Amino acid sequence: MLPETAHPAISPSAGGGPVTPPVLTAPASTDDLIEAGLVTEASIDRTANAQFGVVASQETVIDSYGAYTRLELADDAPVLTYDPEGEWGWMTEQFDAAFITESLKTGATYLVEDWADSPVRWDDSKRAWDEFTAAATELIGPLEGDPRTLLSDSRGQYLDVDDWRQALGLRPEPYVDGQVRVEVTRLEVDHMYYYELKAGGSAMGLSLGLVMAFDEVVVRTDGTRFVMPQEIAVDIDFAGPGGGVEKVSVGGDLSVGRTLEGGVDAVPLLEVEPTVPGGWQTVQVGRLSLALPPGAAQSTSSGENVWPVWRSYTLGAATGSDAELPVMVVRDAVAGSEEPGWFALDGFENARLQIPGATSAVAEFGSEADGRYLVRIDVYTVQDGAPVFYEVEFDSTAETAQEELLQYVATMSVAAA
Repeated sequence: MLPETAHPAISPSAGGGPVTPPVLTAPASTDDLIEAGLVTEASIDRTANAQFGVVASQETVIDSYGAYTRLELADDAPVLTYDPEGEWGWMTEQFDAAFITESLKTGATYLVEDWADSPVRWDDSKRAWDEFTAAATELIGPLEGDPRTLLSDSRGQYLDVDDWRQALGLRPEPYVDGQVRVEVTRLEVDHMYYYELKAGGSAMGLSLGLVMAFDEVVVRTDGTRFVMPQEIAVDIDFAGPGGGVEKVSVGGDLSVGRTLEGGVDAVPLLEVEPTVPGGWQTVQVGRLSLALPPGAAQSTSSGENVWPVWRSYTLGAATGSDAELPVMVVRDAVAGSEEPGWFALDGFENARLQIPGATSAVAEFGSEADGRYLVRIDVYTVQDGAPVFYEVEFDSTAETAQEELLQYVATMSVAAA
């Protein structure tokens, strides 16, 4: 039960019935939502891995947290199936199916076994990095420098450079000998195309992009459990049959938090009176309108004929800031028009909003792993029968975030068709 002084409106009812978060005068922290019993259990389902052809290997690894079993990509994993009549069928204009299948095997195995389940995800030791380096060298040849140094910008992402997770008070849930550490939620080909090799002539290379998403349970120093969804994307350029690998690039992201049992509607409501301050200018992205302070100007743009559509605005000297306010429009990847749930991030404040014309809207603000203090406003609506997200995001501080959030939200609306 929450202390009487901390968001008493979301304390469980005296009768023990379901909690219905009423109007609040301030956003609720994720810790408050957890204490109020508004979140789902922090757990994963390792049996789900089989549908992606990701299985437990025979290899046991021991690190400072205990012993766990490594992941292995099965020979019949769906991601390894190439259909000459399917989505990427046109690739047979340049390569035979056997080479494409071989490339899929090489790329997906590297992603699953040497990145997603790499020892360096939770182990910053020399032994772990030596194993990581050996796998990368086998794929692409000698590396140009120490991989730990080359990947130093992965702090806050997918590798354990400088023990950054532990520095934030996070550790993996206790290992169970014989069990893998994660639940796979996605493993698929993101793109595939051929390109002209730098050597010139008619020789072509194959560029392959693969994406893997997975969940893991982590525990904070105080014993609070969280789910850590992660996504890793690997792009590999193969220099044609027998040519080896030309280039590898890897990107990824993760978050730490808990899912709310009742979705967006379970987020406590923050009331905002619609108003546009004098002198502010209104801008529009798609059907979303919002106002920006005097002196703000558009700095970059995606253009009109791409998706997602996004704009970035520099707030300018008039506001005493050179920060940018990017606005992005993203279509929901989930089929149909079902409203999204809400994943409350560890260390963040959360607030449901009522924005004119929007189906739903939620804001969050807090400090990310890289030290950036972020305010994000997610607006959901259905346009022409299709779900659309508008995301407004900007840098702030712990002292000014709520005030700035209220200012921008008060100016926002979504136009009808």
